Amino acid sequence: LFLMLRRPPRSTLDRSSAASDVYKRQVHGIVAMSDGKSIKWGWIYYGLTVASGTGCSISSKGMNMEAAPIPGPVPEMEDYFQHPYMMTFLMFIAELICLPLFHLSRYFSKPDPEKDKSLKRVNPLLCAIPAFLDTIGSVLTYNAYNFTAASVIQMFTGVRILMTALLSWLFLKRKYYRHHFVGLILIFIGLLVVGVAVLGKSSGNTRLLGIIVLIAAYIISPVQFVVEEKLFSSYDIHPLESVGYQGAAGCVYAGIMLLILQYIPCDRIIQDDFTKYNRYPQVAVCPYGRVEESGVAFHQILNSGTMFMLVVIVIATLCMFNATGQGVTKHLSGTARATVSVIQTLIVWLICIMIGWERFIFLQFLGFLIGSVGVICYNEIYVPPIGNFDYYIKSKIEERNKMSQKLGDSNVLQTQDFLNSIYSISHYILITFSKN
Repeated sequence: LFLMLRRPPRSTLDRSSAASDVYKRQVHGIVAMSDGKSIKWGWIYYGLTVASGTGCSISSKGMNMEAAPIPGPVPEMEDYFQHPYMMTFLMFIAELICLPLFHLSRYFSKPDPEKDKSLKRVNPLLCAIPAFLDTIGSVLTYNAYNFTAASVIQMFTGVRILMTALLSWLFLKRKYYRHHFVGLILIFIGLLVVGVAVLGKSSGNTRLLGIIVLIAAYIISPVQFVVEEKLFSSYDIHPLESVGYQGAAGCVYAGIMLLILQYIPCDRIIQDDFTKYNRYPQVAVCPYGRVEESGVAFHQILNSGTMFMLVVIVIATLCMFNATGQGVTKHLSGTARATVSVIQTLIVWLICIMIGWERFIFLQFLGFLIGSVGVICYNEIYVPPIGNFDYYIKSKIEERNKMSQKLGDSNVLQTQDFLNSIYSISHYILITFSKN
Protein backbone atom coordinates (compact mmCIF):
# COMPACT_ATOMS: atom_id res chain seq x y z
CA LEU A 1 0.00 0.00 0.00
CA PHE A 2 2.86 2.38 0.87
CA LEU A 3 4.55 1.75 -2.47
CA MET A 4 1.32 2.28 -4.34
CA LEU A 5 0.56 5.59 -2.58
CA ARG A 6 3.96 6.98 -3.65
CA ARG A 7 3.07 6.48 -7.31
CA PRO A 8 1.67 9.66 -8.92
CA PRO A 9 -1.49 9.26 -11.00
CA ARG A 10 -1.34 9.14 -14.76
CA SER A 11 -4.10 10.00 -17.15
CA THR A 12 -3.33 8.83 -20.67
CA LEU A 13 -4.42 5.33 -21.59
CA ASP A 14 -2.51 3.01 -23.87
CA ARG A 15 -2.79 -0.74 -24.28
CA SER A 16 0.29 -2.71 -25.28
CA SER A 17 -0.01 -4.94 -28.31
CA ALA A 18 1.73 -7.64 -26.26
CA ALA A 19 -1.51 -8.34 -24.35
CA SER A 20 -0.44 -7.79 -20.83
CA ASP A 21 -3.22 -8.59 -18.20
CA VAL A 22 -3.55 -4.87 -17.16
CA TYR A 23 -3.34 -1.39 -18.65
CA LYS A 24 -0.15 0.54 -19.35
CA ARG A 25 0.07 4.22 -18.52
CA GLN A 26 2.80 6.00 -20.45
CA VAL A 27 3.48 9.72 -20.67
CA HIS A 28 5.71 9.69 -23.75
CA GLY A 29 5.58 6.28 -25.45
CA ILE A 30 7.80 3.79 -23.67
CA VAL A 31 9.03 5.58 -20.58
CA ALA A 32 12.62 5.01 -19.54
CA MET A 33 13.38 7.17 -16.51
CA SER A 34 16.97 8.33 -16.21
CA ASP A 35 16.62 9.33 -12.57
CA GLY A 36 18.46 6.84 -10.34
CA LYS A 37 15.84 7.00 -7.60
CA SER A 38 13.07 6.31 -10.11
CA ILE A 39 14.94 3.29 -11.48
CA LYS A 40 15.41 2.00 -7.94
CA TRP A 41 11.68 2.21 -7.31
CA GLY A 42 11.09 0.60 -10.71
CA TRP A 43 13.05 -2.50 -9.75
CA ILE A 44 11.19 -2.67 -6.44
CA TYR A 45 7.91 -2.59 -8.36
CA TYR A 46 9.31 -5.21 -10.75
CA GLY A 47 10.19 -7.60 -7.93
CA LEU A 48 6.81 -7.13 -6.27
CA THR A 49 4.98 -7.71 -9.56
CA VAL A 50 6.86 -10.94 -10.27
CA ALA A 51 6.44 -12.12 -6.67
CA SER A 52 2.72 -11.34 -6.55
CA GLY A 53 2.01 -12.96 -9.92
CA THR A 54 3.97 -16.06 -8.91
CA GLY A 55 2.27 -16.22 -5.52
CA CYS A 56 -1.16 -15.94 -7.09
CA SER A 57 -0.50 -18.81 -9.54
CA ILE A 58 1.00 -21.11 -6.91
CA SER A 59 -1.74 -20.33 -4.37
CA SER A 60 -4.52 -20.87 -6.91
CA LYS A 61 -3.11 -24.27 -7.82
CA GLY A 62 -2.52 -25.03 -4.14
CA MET A 63 -6.21 -24.46 -3.41
CA ASN A 64 -7.09 -27.14 -5.99
CA MET A 65 -4.67 -29.60 -4.41
CA GLU A 66 -5.55 -28.93 -0.77
CA ALA A 67 -8.03 -31.21 1.01
CA ALA A 68 -10.38 -29.51 3.47
CA PRO A 69 -13.32 -30.67 5.65
CA ILE A 70 -16.72 -30.91 4.01
CA PRO A 71 -20.13 -30.87 5.73
CA GLY A 72 -21.55 -34.32 6.31
CA PRO A 73 -22.31 -37.01 8.88
CA VAL A 74 -18.61 -37.80 9.30
CA PRO A 75 -16.76 -34.79 10.84
CA GLU A 76 -13.33 -35.94 9.64
CA MET A 77 -14.41 -36.30 5.99
CA GLU A 78 -12.31 -34.16 3.62
CA ASP A 79 -12.38 -33.42 -0.09
CA TYR A 80 -10.32 -31.40 -2.51
CA PHE A 81 -11.28 -27.78 -3.22
CA GLN A 82 -12.82 -27.93 -6.70
CA HIS A 83 -14.73 -24.64 -6.94
CA PRO A 84 -13.63 -22.64 -10.01
CA TYR A 85 -16.72 -20.42 -9.89
CA MET A 86 -16.11 -19.51 -6.25
CA MET A 87 -12.48 -18.73 -7.11
CA THR A 88 -13.73 -16.38 -9.84
CA PHE A 89 -15.87 -14.62 -7.23
CA LEU A 90 -12.83 -14.28 -4.93
CA MET A 91 -10.82 -12.83 -7.82
CA PHE A 92 -13.42 -10.11 -8.37
CA ILE A 93 -13.37 -9.31 -4.65
CA ALA A 94 -9.62 -8.71 -5.01
CA GLU A 95 -10.27 -6.41 -7.96
CA LEU A 96 -13.00 -4.56 -6.06
CA ILE A 97 -10.51 -3.78 -3.27
CA CYS A 98 -8.49 -1.82 -5.86
CA LEU A 99 -11.24 0.84 -5.94
CA PRO A 100 -10.68 2.15 -2.38
CA LEU A 101 -6.93 1.81 -2.98
CA PHE A 102 -7.30 4.07 -6.01
CA HIS A 103 -9.10 6.74 -3.98
CA LEU A 104 -6.39 6.51 -1.31
CA SER A 105 -3.65 6.91 -3.89
CA ARG A 106 -5.41 9.91 -5.42
CA TYR A 107 -5.83 11.51 -1.98
CA PHE A 108 -2.12 11.23 -1.12
CA SER A 109 -0.75 11.98 -4.61
CA LYS A 110 0.05 15.35 -6.13
CA PRO A 111 -1.99 16.56 -9.11
CA ASP A 112 -0.66 15.43 -12.46
CA PRO A 113 0.47 18.50 -14.48
CA GLU A 114 0.45 16.50 -17.73
CA LYS A 115 -3.13 15.38 -17.36
CA ASP A 116 -5.11 15.75 -20.57
CA LYS A 117 -8.01 18.04 -19.66
CA SER A 118 -9.84 17.20 -22.88
CA LEU A 119 -10.50 13.61 -21.83
CA LYS A 120 -13.94 12.93 -20.37
CA ARG A 121 -14.62 11.04 -17.18
CA VAL A 122 -15.68 7.47 -17.86
CA ASN A 123 -19.14 6.18 -17.04
CA PRO A 124 -18.56 3.33 -14.52
CA LEU A 125 -21.32 1.28 -16.19
CA LEU A 126 -19.09 0.89 -19.26
CA CYS A 127 -16.77 -1.25 -17.14
CA ALA A 128 -19.52 -3.87 -16.94
CA ILE A 129 -18.87 -4.81 -20.59
CA PRO A 130 -15.23 -5.97 -20.21
CA ALA A 131 -16.12 -7.35 -16.76
CA PHE A 132 -18.56 -9.76 -18.42
CA LEU A 133 -15.82 -11.02 -20.73
CA ASP A 134 -13.44 -11.22 -17.75
CA THR A 135 -15.98 -13.40 -15.93
CA ILE A 136 -16.11 -15.90 -18.80
CA GLY A 137 -12.33 -15.98 -19.23
CA SER A 138 -11.67 -16.36 -15.50
CA VAL A 139 -14.18 -19.19 -15.11
CA LEU A 140 -12.48 -21.08 -17.96
CA THR A 141 -9.01 -20.41 -16.53
CA TYR A 142 -9.90 -21.64 -13.04
CA ASN A 143 -11.53 -24.72 -14.58
CA ALA A 144 -8.25 -25.36 -16.39
CA TYR A 145 -6.48 -25.43 -13.00
CA ASN A 146 -8.51 -28.59 -12.28
CA PHE A 147 -7.06 -30.35 -15.32
CA THR A 148 -3.51 -29.20 -15.92
CA ALA A 149 -0.35 -27.95 -14.23
CA ALA A 150 0.23 -24.36 -13.13
CA SER A 151 3.35 -24.04 -15.30
CA VAL A 152 1.42 -25.13 -18.41
CA ILE A 153 -1.20 -22.48 -17.66
CA GLN A 154 1.57 -19.87 -17.48
CA MET A 155 3.26 -21.07 -20.67
CA PHE A 156 0.01 -20.94 -22.64
CA THR A 157 -0.37 -17.21 -22.00
CA GLY A 158 1.26 -16.86 -25.41
CA VAL A 159 -2.18 -17.57 -26.89
CA ARG A 160 -3.20 -14.15 -25.58
CA ILE A 161 -0.43 -12.47 -27.55
CA LEU A 162 -1.39 -14.26 -30.76
CA MET A 163 -5.09 -13.42 -30.43
CA THR A 164 -4.50 -9.84 -29.33
CA ALA A 165 -2.20 -9.23 -32.29
CA LEU A 166 -4.85 -10.63 -34.65
CA LEU A 167 -7.71 -8.62 -33.14
CA SER A 168 -5.64 -5.43 -32.93
CA TRP A 169 -4.77 -5.79 -36.61
CA LEU A 170 -8.40 -6.42 -37.60
CA PHE A 171 -10.24 -3.89 -35.44
CA LEU A 172 -7.66 -1.36 -34.23
CA LYS A 173 -5.72 -1.22 -37.54
CA ARG A 174 -2.42 -1.71 -35.73
CA LYS A 175 0.60 -2.07 -37.98
CA TYR A 176 3.06 -4.95 -37.50
CA TYR A 177 6.53 -5.45 -38.94
CA ARG A 178 8.79 -8.40 -39.69
CA HIS A 179 10.20 -8.76 -36.17
CA HIS A 180 6.62 -8.89 -34.84
CA PHE A 181 5.72 -11.70 -37.25
CA VAL A 182 8.87 -13.66 -36.39
CA GLY A 183 8.04 -13.29 -32.68
CA LEU A 184 4.47 -14.49 -33.23
CA ILE A 185 5.67 -17.50 -35.23
CA LEU A 186 8.13 -18.45 -32.46
CA ILE A 187 5.38 -18.09 -29.83
CA PHE A 188 3.11 -20.37 -31.87
CA ILE A 189 5.88 -22.98 -32.28
CA GLY A 190 6.62 -22.82 -28.54
CA LEU A 191 2.94 -23.42 -27.73
CA LEU A 192 2.86 -26.43 -30.04
CA VAL A 193 5.96 -27.93 -28.43
CA VAL A 194 4.59 -27.41 -24.90
CA GLY A 195 1.26 -28.94 -25.91
CA VAL A 196 2.96 -32.00 -27.42
CA ALA A 197 5.10 -32.37 -24.29
CA VAL A 198 2.08 -32.25 -21.97
CA LEU A 199 -0.12 -34.54 -24.04
CA GLY A 200 2.73 -36.98 -24.68
CA LYS A 201 2.89 -37.80 -20.96
CA SER A 202 -0.84 -38.46 -20.67
CA SER A 203 -2.79 -41.61 -21.38
CA GLY A 204 -6.21 -40.05 -20.70
CA ASN A 205 -8.33 -37.23 -22.05
CA THR A 206 -8.44 -34.78 -19.14
CA ARG A 207 -5.16 -33.10 -20.09
CA LEU A 208 -6.46 -32.50 -23.62
CA LEU A 209 -9.69 -31.13 -22.15
CA GLY A 210 -7.65 -28.84 -19.88
CA ILE A 211 -5.65 -27.44 -22.81
CA ILE A 212 -8.84 -26.87 -24.83
CA VAL A 213 -10.44 -25.01 -21.91
CA LEU A 214 -7.24 -23.00 -21.40
CA ILE A 215 -7.03 -21.97 -25.06
CA ALA A 216 -10.70 -20.92 -24.95
CA ALA A 217 -9.96 -18.77 -21.89
CA TYR A 218 -6.99 -17.12 -23.54
CA ILE A 219 -9.08 -16.38 -26.64
CA ILE A 220 -11.68 -14.55 -24.52
CA SER A 221 -9.05 -12.41 -22.75
CA PRO A 222 -7.73 -10.66 -25.91
CA VAL A 223 -11.31 -9.83 -26.88
CA GLN A 224 -11.62 -8.19 -23.47
CA PHE A 225 -8.36 -6.26 -24.04
CA VAL A 226 -9.49 -4.90 -27.41
CA VAL A 227 -12.92 -3.96 -26.04
CA GLU A 228 -11.25 -2.11 -23.15
CA GLU A 229 -8.99 -0.19 -25.52
CA LYS A 230 -11.92 0.73 -27.76
CA LEU A 231 -14.06 1.87 -24.82
CA PHE A 232 -11.50 3.65 -22.65
CA SER A 233 -9.04 5.18 -25.11
CA SER A 234 -10.95 8.48 -25.16
CA TYR A 235 -11.72 8.59 -21.43
CA ASP A 236 -9.80 9.72 -18.38
CA ILE A 237 -9.55 6.64 -16.16
CA HIS A 238 -6.81 5.35 -13.87
CA PRO A 239 -5.82 1.66 -14.14
CA LEU A 240 -6.74 0.92 -10.51
CA GLU A 241 -10.05 2.73 -10.97
CA SER A 242 -10.87 0.63 -14.03
CA VAL A 243 -9.91 -2.61 -12.24
CA GLY A 244 -12.04 -1.60 -9.24
CA TYR A 245 -15.14 -0.86 -11.31
CA GLN A 246 -14.71 -4.12 -13.22
CA GLY A 247 -14.36 -5.92 -9.89
CA ALA A 248 -17.66 -4.43 -8.71
CA ALA A 249 -19.44 -5.52 -11.89
CA GLY A 250 -17.73 -8.91 -11.78
CA CYS A 251 -18.91 -9.51 -8.20
CA VAL A 252 -22.49 -9.00 -9.41
CA TYR A 253 -21.98 -11.35 -12.36
CA ALA A 254 -20.24 -14.01 -10.27
CA GLY A 255 -22.84 -13.75 -7.48
CA ILE A 256 -25.70 -14.33 -9.91
CA MET A 257 -23.75 -17.16 -11.53
CA LEU A 258 -23.17 -18.89 -8.18
CA LEU A 259 -26.89 -18.73 -7.36
CA ILE A 260 -27.89 -20.25 -10.71
CA LEU A 261 -25.24 -22.99 -10.75
CA GLN A 262 -26.45 -24.35 -7.41
CA TYR A 263 -29.42 -25.92 -9.21
CA ILE A 264 -27.81 -27.25 -12.40
CA PRO A 265 -27.01 -30.98 -12.22
CA CYS A 266 -23.89 -32.41 -13.85
CA ASP A 267 -21.87 -35.61 -14.18
CA ARG A 268 -18.61 -36.29 -12.38
CA ILE A 269 -15.39 -36.10 -14.42
CA ILE A 270 -12.47 -37.89 -12.79
CA GLN A 271 -8.97 -36.68 -13.56
CA ASP A 272 -6.76 -39.46 -14.87
CA ASP A 273 -3.05 -40.33 -14.59
CA PHE A 274 -2.10 -37.20 -12.60
CA THR A 275 -0.69 -39.19 -9.69
CA LYS A 276 1.35 -41.40 -12.00
CA TYR A 277 3.14 -38.60 -13.82
CA ASN A 278 2.88 -35.38 -11.86
CA ARG A 279 1.88 -36.63 -8.38
CA TYR A 280 -1.47 -34.84 -8.56
CA PRO A 281 -4.36 -36.09 -6.43
CA GLN A 282 -7.17 -38.04 -8.05
CA VAL A 283 -9.89 -35.39 -7.81
CA ALA A 284 -13.17 -34.87 -9.65
CA VAL A 285 -14.93 -32.04 -11.41
CA CYS A 286 -18.54 -31.67 -10.28
CA PRO A 287 -18.01 -33.91 -7.22
CA TYR A 288 -21.37 -33.10 -5.60
CA GLY A 289 -23.70 -33.66 -8.53
CA ARG A 290 -24.17 -29.95 -9.24
CA VAL A 291 -22.03 -27.49 -11.18
CA GLU A 292 -21.22 -25.47 -8.05
CA GLU A 293 -21.77 -25.99 -4.34
CA SER A 294 -21.02 -22.67 -2.66
CA GLY A 295 -22.02 -23.92 0.79
CA VAL A 296 -19.34 -26.60 0.66
CA ALA A 297 -16.79 -24.05 -0.60
CA PHE A 298 -17.44 -21.65 2.31
CA HIS A 299 -17.37 -24.56 4.76
CA GLN A 300 -13.97 -25.68 3.46
CA ILE A 301 -12.54 -22.15 3.60
CA LEU A 302 -13.75 -21.43 7.14
CA ASN A 303 -12.87 -24.84 8.60
CA SER A 304 -9.35 -25.20 7.22
CA GLY A 305 -6.59 -22.85 8.33
CA THR A 306 -4.49 -23.71 5.28
CA MET A 307 -7.36 -23.05 2.88
CA PHE A 308 -8.23 -19.75 4.56
CA MET A 309 -4.58 -18.67 4.34
CA LEU A 310 -4.45 -19.56 0.63
CA VAL A 311 -7.60 -17.50 -0.03
CA VAL A 312 -6.04 -14.50 1.74
CA ILE A 313 -2.82 -14.92 -0.27
CA VAL A 314 -4.73 -15.11 -3.58
CA ILE A 315 -6.68 -11.92 -2.83
CA ALA A 316 -3.63 -10.05 -1.52
CA THR A 317 -1.37 -11.03 -4.44
CA LEU A 318 -4.02 -10.09 -6.99
CA CYS A 319 -4.36 -6.65 -5.40
CA MET A 320 -0.58 -6.23 -5.32
CA PHE A 321 -0.20 -7.36 -8.93
CA ASN A 322 -2.72 -4.77 -10.13
CA ALA A 323 -1.24 -2.02 -7.93
CA THR A 324 2.47 -2.54 -8.65
CA GLY A 325 2.36 -3.58 -12.31
CA GLN A 326 1.84 0.01 -13.45
CA GLY A 327 4.93 1.14 -11.52
CA VAL A 328 7.12 -1.11 -13.68
CA THR A 329 5.93 0.65 -16.84
CA LYS A 330 6.33 4.12 -15.33
CA HIS A 331 9.72 3.79 -13.61
CA LEU A 332 11.43 1.31 -15.96
CA SER A 333 9.76 0.77 -19.33
CA GLY A 334 6.97 -0.99 -21.14
CA THR A 335 9.42 -3.62 -22.39
CA ALA A 336 10.45 -4.38 -18.80
CA ARG A 337 6.79 -5.00 -18.06
CA ALA A 338 6.66 -7.51 -20.89
CA THR A 339 9.43 -9.61 -19.31
CA VAL A 340 7.36 -10.17 -16.16
CA SER A 341 5.39 -13.04 -17.70
CA VAL A 342 8.59 -14.79 -18.87
CA ILE A 343 10.27 -14.57 -15.46
CA GLN A 344 7.04 -15.47 -13.67
CA THR A 345 6.51 -18.58 -15.82
CA LEU A 346 10.04 -19.83 -15.15
CA ILE A 347 9.74 -19.27 -11.38
CA VAL A 348 6.32 -20.97 -11.19
CA TRP A 349 7.68 -23.98 -13.07
CA LEU A 350 10.77 -24.27 -10.86
CA ILE A 351 8.68 -24.02 -7.68
CA CYS A 352 6.25 -26.69 -8.92
CA ILE A 353 9.19 -29.02 -9.67
CA MET A 354 10.84 -28.39 -6.28
CA ILE A 355 7.69 -29.08 -4.25
CA GLY A 356 6.87 -32.20 -6.27
CA TRP A 357 3.80 -31.02 -8.17
CA GLU A 358 5.52 -31.53 -11.52
CA ARG A 359 8.48 -33.29 -13.06
CA PHE A 360 11.03 -31.86 -15.44
CA ILE A 361 10.17 -32.53 -19.11
CA PHE A 362 12.85 -31.43 -21.56
CA LEU A 363 10.41 -30.94 -24.44
CA GLN A 364 8.30 -28.64 -22.26
CA PHE A 365 11.43 -26.66 -21.35
CA LEU A 366 12.35 -26.40 -25.05
CA GLY A 367 8.88 -25.06 -25.86
CA PHE A 368 9.20 -22.52 -23.05
CA LEU A 369 12.54 -21.29 -24.45
CA ILE A 370 11.18 -20.94 -27.99
CA GLY A 371 8.10 -19.09 -26.77
CA SER A 372 10.19 -16.82 -24.54
CA VAL A 373 12.42 -15.84 -27.47
CA GLY A 374 9.26 -15.02 -29.41
CA VAL A 375 7.94 -12.82 -26.58
CA ILE A 376 11.30 -11.03 -26.31
CA CYS A 377 11.41 -10.39 -30.06
CA TYR A 378 7.73 -9.37 -30.33
CA ASN A 379 7.98 -6.89 -27.46
CA GLU A 380 11.27 -5.48 -28.83
CA ILE A 381 13.11 -6.35 -25.64
CA TYR A 382 15.94 -7.48 -27.90
CA VAL A 383 15.85 -7.69 -31.69
CA PRO A 384 19.11 -8.88 -33.26
CA PRO A 385 20.53 -6.28 -35.69
CA ILE A 386 21.23 -8.91 -38.34
CA GLY A 387 20.38 -8.08 -41.92
CA ASN A 388 18.69 -4.83 -40.85
CA PHE A 389 16.16 -6.96 -38.96
CA ASP A 390 15.69 -4.23 -36.32
CA TYR A 391 14.88 -1.52 -38.87
CA TYR A 392 11.25 -1.12 -37.75
CA ILE A 393 11.58 -1.27 -33.97
CA LYS A 394 10.23 1.78 -32.11
CA SER A 395 13.60 3.16 -31.08
CA LYS A 396 14.90 3.05 -34.67
CA ILE A 397 11.74 4.68 -36.02
CA GLU A 398 11.96 7.46 -33.43
CA GLU A 399 15.65 7.96 -34.25
CA ARG A 400 14.88 8.30 -37.97
CA ASN A 401 12.00 10.70 -37.27
CA LYS A 402 14.28 12.93 -35.16
CA MET A 403 16.95 12.84 -37.85
CA SER A 404 14.49 13.72 -40.61
CA GLN A 405 13.11 16.53 -38.47
CA LYS A 406 16.60 17.94 -37.97
CA LEU A 407 17.35 17.64 -41.68
CA GLY A 408 14.03 19.30 -42.45
CA ASP A 409 14.80 22.21 -40.13
CA SER A 410 18.26 22.51 -41.66
CA ASN A 411 16.82 22.63 -45.19
CA VAL A 412 14.37 25.33 -44.14
CA LEU A 413 17.19 27.42 -42.66
CA GLN A 414 19.30 26.98 -45.77
CA THR A 415 16.39 28.08 -47.96
CA GLN A 416 15.77 31.12 -45.78
CA ASP A 417 19.46 32.07 -45.91
CA PHE A 418 19.44 31.71 -49.71
CA LEU A 419 16.38 33.95 -50.05
CA ASN A 420 17.87 36.51 -47.67
CA SER A 421 21.07 36.56 -49.72
CA ILE A 422 19.14 37.13 -52.95
CA TYR A 423 17.15 39.91 -51.27
CA SER A 424 20.32 41.59 -49.98
CA ILE A 425 22.04 41.43 -53.38
CA SER A 426 18.94 42.74 -55.17
CA HIS A 427 18.55 45.52 -52.64
CA TYR A 428 22.20 46.53 -53.10
CA ILE A 429 21.89 46.55 -56.91
CA LEU A 430 18.71 48.66 -56.79
CA ILE A 431 20.27 51.21 -54.43
CA THR A 432 23.41 51.45 -56.55
CA PHE A 433 21.34 51.81 -59.73
CA SER A 434 19.16 54.55 -58.22
CA LYS A 435 22.24 56.54 -57.12
CA ASN A 436 23.76 56.37 -60.55
